[in-house]
Amino acid sequence: MYDFVCDITSLIFGFNDKTVVLFPDFECTVTVDVKLLNGGFDLDATCTDVLVDGVSLRDGDDLAKAIRLKVMELADAELTDGGSLWDRVAKDQGIYVSGAGGPDAHFYVAAE
Repeated sequence: MYDFVCDITSLIFGFNDKTVVLFPDFECTVTVDVKLLNGGFDLDATCTDVLVDGVSLRDGDDLAKAIRLKVMELADAELTDGGSLWDRVAKDQGIYVSGAGGPDAHFYVAAE
């Protein structure tokens, strides 16, 4: 599990569509599933749950479920883009990237 902080935003439709921040600096914990595929050539890192005070938002009311999905979307984007969440997950899982990037990059798990 990893601490995660994000802004929960919403698009408000009107004369001029506008994105507003509903919950700034939303603090939660996310769980992340990491799988190395094709002998380490492909990596799948996905946020699988969002918890607040140790309680999953999965079985909450409609608001809790909507927040969970939004946070998972933001966490997945950070994992894909190589943000600080990815850095912590990679360090914890012992994953490093080798290669020049692009199609020549390879993911490996460090030996234990």
